[in-house]
Amino acid sequence: MMLKRIEDLQVKVSAKNFIVDKDVNLWGGADVVITDVMTKDLELWQGNPPFVVGVGKLGFAGRQVVCTKLASELSYVFYELKDIFQEYIDYNNKYEFYGRLASAARIADSYKDEKNVLIETINEAKRMAEEIINIAYYYFAYGSNMNSVQMSERCPGAMIEARVRLQGFRFIINERGVGSIIEDSLSHTDGILWSITKEHIDILDEREGVKHNTYFRKNITVMGLEQIERQYEALVYIASNNKLGKPRPGYLERVIEGAQENGIDSAYIRILKQNWE
Repeated sequence: MMLKRIEDLQVKVSAKNFIVDKDVNLWGGADVVITDVMTKDLELWQGNPPFVVGVGKLGFAGRQVVCTKLASELSYVFYELKDIFQEYIDYNNKYEFYGRLASAARIADSYKDEKNVLIETINEAKRMAEEIINIAYYYFAYGSNMNSVQMSERCPGAMIEARVRLQGFRFIINERGVGSIIEDSLSHTDGILWSITKEHIDILDEREGVKHNTYFRKNITVMGLEQIERQYEALVYIASNNKLGKPRPGYLERVIEGAQENGIDSAYIRILKQNWE
């Protein structure tokens, strides 16, 4: 969806099929200023960049002034990209994000190709979108998503990272007949750690009904079962309904099948069978 929106913006800009609102201020934020007139104050401001430590994969940051005849048009592109990337840009990485856009615009402007200033800025946004999409995340599956066939259908390309354990939580079947976990200091939940992308998270959010509060997403720490000292930061989905129920027809079988195929300890699988079959 994000790449599609960027490509749509590129088509619109290439065809000059957009209207710049002259009442909207030129871009000025995240250590980037867009202007059509360079002043001494701006030269001084740009010449004294703060020290910023880069984070993630978005590159570097620093004060930049983009002085171009297309200041209004470029500001329009910045505001559009801000909207497209709003879910991914935060206080920590916004300087890097807008810094890379500004650098692309300045390089293009140095060639005196006015149209390219906008297109190269959008191209840089596209490169960052691809980086963001391809960042790997860990997802802890303890229910039916341990099943490889099911996960390959839901999240094509997801890869199994390890067998892991979540301490202090117990697997349950809730009133809806599906799996969840609840806090229990004397218990643990075994499962599979999947390496997934941001697009996979969007798919899982949809499948788990996050926007309807059926499940909520939580960050947790799990421990490797092969390498006991290895810990992973992962996301997990927990049902909002934590009242005990009976499994839907075929559900528990899918959970157990996934556990068995991925080598989950037989003692843990026996517990699943005894408690919920």
